[in-house]
Amino acid sequence: MDYKIRWSPEAVEDLEKIENYLKDNWSEIVLNRFKSSLSNRLKLLSRFPEMHIASPKMPALRKSVLSKETSIIYTLIDNVIYIVGLIDNRSDHDY
Repeated sequence: MDYKIRWSPEAVEDLEKIENYLKDNWSEIVLNRFKSSLSNRLKLLSRFPEMHIASPKMPALRKSVLSKETSIIYTLIDNVIYIVGLIDNRSDHDY
């Protein structure tokens, strides 16, 4: 069974910032590669939502490394994957 995916407002804002940064500072090819990678990862998560371990500090959250720069933070509630945010892996965070 595939899980539905829902985005928090904060996650949508994170996504917009990343897309704008890539559009302004890189090429359309890099932006499209990011979008494709994200789409593929979300499809995989919808089929296998527990493929990533829960955070030791925040057990309700899971982290999926999308690239060396970006990870998807999400939680599972019933049959829904809630994307909580997209984080920069180079930053200091608590996940």
